[in-house]
Amino acid sequence: RTIWFAHHSVMLFIAVILCLERPSLIPSIFLYGIAYCLLTVNYHAATHPNPWKQIRSYRQINDMSMFGHSDSKITIAPGQGQAEADLRDKLDLYKTTRVTTFLTEIMSYALSVYRIYSRTVAEDVSTATRGSGPLFSQLYVNYLYYVHILFRSNARIIRILRNFVNWKSTSTYKFTTNCLLLATAWL
Repeated sequence: RTIWFAHHSVMLFIAVILCLERPSLIPSIFLYGIAYCLLTVNYHAATHPNPWKQIRSYRQINDMSMFGHSDSKITIAPGQGQAEADLRDKLDLYKTTRVTTFLTEIMSYALSVYRIYSRTVAEDVSTATRGSGPLFSQLYVNYLYYVHILFRSNARIIRILRNFVNWKSTSTYKFTTNCLLLATAWL
């Protein structure tokens, strides 16, 4: 039988107590906290039931960087961990749906509040032409290009951050190791 223990909450509680008792440790605890979060994500991704979705654990990456080889040999049986992986994927989809619904409701509420309290005047948006071209081409030239640039840069930043947090880039290992070393040196 599995017993669930809230060890992340206990670690956060201990970190807050240490910050309150010894404020000089705040930089070290902050850096350790970043490393702890990244190592937790690494642990969960490295222990995925489906071997095709697993990533290298932090220990395996350390072995590779220190000794030049990893001692882990992987053999995958057909259908290994498929049932557990399907359950985990359903749970992840459920969590994603919940968070997306929550954020959508928050955004729609914020937009409705903005509409109520904004002092903008309604403009006449018609299909009549102004100047040399139709309204759509003027909007495209004036506004939509900048919106496109904004979405493109945001999509690039989100993709980089998602790959960083999910340990799909080598810079995550370096960043985590540097956080651990800086936090230890700061003590």
